[in-house]
Parts: sequence; structure tokens; C-alpha cells
Amino acid sequence: MAKLLLILLIGLGFEAAGVVLLKKGISQIGEVRKISVAEIVRVVKAGVTNPAVEAGVFFEALFFLCLLMLMSRSDISFLWPLTASKPKPPAVSLSAQPKP
Repeated sequence: MAKLLLILLIGLGFEAAGVVLLKKGISQIGEVRKISVAEIVRVVKAGVTNPAVEAGVFFEALFFLCLLMLMSRSDISFLWPLTASKPKPPAVSLSAQPKP
């Protein structure tokens, strides 16, 4: 039981780091200016080459591996409520306008 909780805590740390890094990277890329093939290619290229996005995906993958390990060692009815007890990330505004 203690080993499962340790793996869960480590995994949640990976997920938290991943979410923060993804947010940072996506903010650096900027918003989609218009819907066109060229703009989509620009955003995808910027995302793939952004170090913060790459690190965020890496940490999310580590979280997923921890989750797979936990699922292979315990019953899902025990595990899933534990993953829901993580703290919620701060709300993110979808508008490009800064809040006053």
C-alpha cells in the first residue's frame, strides 16, 4: 500500500510539472491568428520545437507510465479515486486579454 501511494505521489508530481511546462510553452507560442493550413503548420512547428512543450510532454509521459504501473498492481476501483484527489491547477483564461 505504501509503495502504491509513493508511486502515485511521484506520478502526480510529474503531472503537475508537465501541466505547468505545457502552459508555459503554449503561452510562448502565442495564439492562432486565423484558421489556415499555414497557420496550423506554424503552430505545430512552434510547439514541436519549443523546449517547454517538449519537457511538458516528457513529464506527462512519465505520469502516464506511473499510472500504468499503478493500474497493473492495484484494482482500478481503488486507484481511480486516489488520482482524483490531486489539487486542481489554477484557472486559465482562454481570452488573449489580460485581466485588469
